[in-house]
Amino acid sequence: MHRTKLESTIFTAEEESIMAKKHVLITGGSSGLGLAMAQQLAKEDMKVTIVARNPQKLKNALEELHKIHKDIYGVVADISNSKSIQSIVSHIKEKGCVDFLVMNAGVVHVGTLLKMPESELRADIEINLIGTMLCTKYLLPLLRKDARILFVSSVLGLLAMAGYPAYCPAKAGIIHFAAVLRRELKNTKMQVYVACPADIDTPQYDYEFAHMPEWMKGDGGRPSAMTAAQAATKILRKCRGGQWLITINFEVRLLLTLSKVLPQKIVDFILDRMFPIPSVQDVFTENAIDEKVE
Repeated sequence: MHRTKLESTIFTAEEESIMAKKHVLITGGSSGLGLAMAQQLAKEDMKVTIVARNPQKLKNALEELHKIHKDIYGVVADISNSKSIQSIVSHIKEKGCVDFLVMNAGVVHVGTLLKMPESELRADIEINLIGTMLCTKYLLPLLRKDARILFVSSVLGLLAMAGYPAYCPAKAGIIHFAAVLRRELKNTKMQVYVACPADIDTPQYDYEFAHMPEWMKGDGGRPSAMTAAQAATKILRKCRGGQWLITINFEVRLLLTLSKVLPQKIVDFILDRMFPIPSVQDVFTENAIDEKVE
């Protein structure tokens, strides 16, 4: 089986033999980071199940993955809906327990609080955070005793940025949820990880920038977007060590280090100049609130 140099370094030869034929389940697996992870793990001879809401996108992703490995499966489900999650539960009971659970599904909406529709605020919280919690709750009993659990958060779960009034809180919540679960599972053999990458070049990234207001665009403190394949490799490689909080960007690690050694006032000063800040007119306009409160 042909592999690139980058792909072949995810696991050692010994780890590959251990992981072979094990079952990984990835939510949000039909595109972007989730699909890149599925592709790389399929090349390691793992049985892969991807979960997505969109049936056509799921079908397209499965066609790509079947070129790599035959033991690839898909489930159409909305992780923010308990009844929908039961289709994932039924699939696991049929195909076998999960050895590696990757909670990657998420959405992002951008804009100031007053201009963002309530539906978008709710979607960011209900899919990113509530969906992650619910899906983990119902799938946890179906994991093997030594399973690994990876939550995909974001650098914006660590650093608040204007224009993400629901996304930042949701991603921060995922980090804390992972920390809680990690402590709940301390007396088991399960390992919990949470990844906090910066921008990754994915369809969601394209959607995010296409819908940004003008004040959020332009040069700023955000590093260049990493490819999904690069991010997947870096994250998966770190899902075997003792560090549960995973960062893969130098800029993120630097900011986190500075936040530990510098007074908060100075850290805020740096961030306020790195990231775009809206004008008063961008925040408050006559048409800012266009939804009726029932």
